[in-house]
Amino acid sequence: MISHGTLAADTLASLRRVFIGYALGVAVAVPVGFLMGWYPAVRALVEPYVQFFRTIPPLALIPPAVVLLGIGEVPKIAVIFLASFMACVLSSFQGVIDVDKTLINAARVLGAPDRTIFAKVVVPASTPFILVGMRIGPGPSCP
Repeated sequence: MISHGTLAADTLASLRRVFIGYALGVAVAVPVGFLMGWYPAVRALVEPYVQFFRTIPPLALIPPAVVLLGIGEVPKIAVIFLASFMACVLSSFQGVIDVDKTLINAARVLGAPDRTIFAKVVVPASTPFILVGMRIGPGPSCP
């Protein structure tokens, strides 16, 4: 494969798929995790689906993805997206619900609106959780 030059092309194609799926997974998962942690109605609506798909191994999603999305790049990226999404959405959600309530109450007492509390208290406090999810995210998606 090295002498024919296909190894480098195939490796770059695989890395491209992984990068696109992972980037899309993180880009969608972080806002969904924040919404789930901040709004109970969103959590009640989204969490059952997240918990259902969380239990399915990413490799088991390949046959349904091929049947539903066909053969090509889309099902490959979709499987990587789902695997990355699950890890990141759960860690983002956990980061939001683990924010110390004393910090939120202190900001409310000082007169901060919800938008400011979210931007200045919740996002910085949940950043370590998000980074852990981003670190774990590529693991299940790269067999």
